Amino acid sequence: MVSHIHLWSPGDPVCSEGLRLLMGVAASYAVSDLKLLDLLDEAIPSRQEEIWVDVFDLAKCRTQSDIQEFLPGITKLVQTPILEFGQMGI
Repeated sequence: MVSHIHLWSPGDPVCSEGLRLLMGVAASYAVSDLKLLDLLDEAIPSRQEEIWVDVFDLAKCRTQSDIQEFLPGITKLVQTPILEFGQMGI
C-alpha cells in the first residue's frame, strides 16, 4: 500500500499546485495523532480534489524557534496536531 502522506522538513520541495496540508504531529507519544494520519491516508484517494499532505514530527523541535522553521508565524504550540492548510500556486 502506498501512503499519500509525505515526511517533510524545511528545505524539502513543496507541491506547486493544488491543496496542501502540513501537519506537525507528536509521532513518538501521541497515538491519537498517528490514528489521525491513518484516517487521512485512507480518505485521500476517495477525494475528487488533489491534496498533498506533508507531515513532520514535533519531537524534532526542541524550541518554539524550531517549530517556526516548519510553520513560520505560529505563536504558541498548545496541543497537537498543528496544521497549516493552503492553496498552492496562487
